[in-house]
Amino acid sequence: YTTAGSFSRWLIETRGIETFGRAYPFGRIEKAYGIPFETLRDEWLAFIDAVEVPETEMQEAERRFDRPPIFAKACAREIASLESEAWERYRVSDFDEARELFTRIRQHEPQNPEWTWRIVQVELAAERWEDVLNGAKALIGDERASDSLKTRATDALGDASWHLGDVDAARDAYTRVIDADAYPSYTRGAWIKRDARSLPPESQALVQQYFAPSDDSLRLYRMRELTARESGWAHGHYLLGRALFAEREWEAAALSLEAASALGLPTDDFNRETQQLVGRAHLRQQRWDDAKRAFADALTLSATEGERLEARDWLERLAWQRGESNQISSRSDTIR
Repeated sequence: YTTAGSFSRWLIETRGIETFGRAYPFGRIEKAYGIPFETLRDEWLAFIDAVEVPETEMQEAERRFDRPPIFAKACAREIASLESEAWERYRVSDFDEARELFTRIRQHEPQNPEWTWRIVQVELAAERWEDVLNGAKALIGDERASDSLKTRATDALGDASWHLGDVDAARDAYTRVIDADAYPSYTRGAWIKRDARSLPPESQALVQQYFAPSDDSLRLYRMRELTARESGWAHGHYLLGRALFAEREWEAAALSLEAASALGLPTDDFNRETQQLVGRAHLRQQRWDDAKRAFADALTLSATEGERLEARDWLERLAWQRGESNQISSRSDTIR
């Protein structure tokens, strides 16, 4: 799917959207472009070969695509059915059955550590911390596990250690996740959880509850309580802003996220992601200039080409939506 998207984008950028529009409905590439498909394919492959990919983005690509193809799996249809049923059990909090189903899948594919991670995820949701600890340690020591999988397991190890009262082990695990910097959301989460250990126990519990599977409205309630308790803690306002954003409370989300930035977030990645969310919240309210400033700040803070492309995409959406809105308003004025 990703490969097809790359090829399609290349066709559009090199030969225009009109020709692509003629080819797309029925896949009649040769008829629309007037040259053999193999010629287009070889030109696209040459373009791909010439793209220079920074090491950080190569690592991100490996993290996303580092899993066995479906055709390499034993009993692919049965595994897909079992996995679907396991997640269904997970969604209704039937964690014992979900664990059993993922265990059966692992018996089909004992060489694939991904299924061990799924079991750890179930134990995390069930808050069976000793089982999380043991499963995470097994994954970290598994030579077949990818670096990104080990990073996720290390984060789970930190969560289990924190809940079990081993604060030194938790700090060490979160620090390793931060140092690995393999997965932005895990890195940001590890920063927050490591820094939360300086808070009073009641506030620490609220932070832990944010990262536990729960209803968005309940998470929002807890973050309101957290910021009331810890009004000067930037991470608390950041988490509240994210919770408000999830509940589509755009104005309040932007205010909380801006408060987090003003109090001081620890990294450029935190600030970049915060500005991205602020821009989207302003965009929802048609506050065009505020949205543009936030997206421009996100672009400035972007460290990878992928992040820069995302920021530019939002700026382009803003420009289009702003123009579309103006056209609609003009038509409405004419009608009145």
